[in-house]
Amino acid sequence: MLAFLVGALTCGILFNYFNRQLMVVGLLYIMATG
Repeated sequence: MLAFLVGALTCGILFNYFNRQLMVVGLLYIMATG
């Protein structure tokens, strides 16, 4: 359970850190493939 909480927290931090970059890449991908 502790490992799951630590993993979830780490994923949350990474997601928040890369949120803007992922959003931009996602938009470019949608524009390129759409």
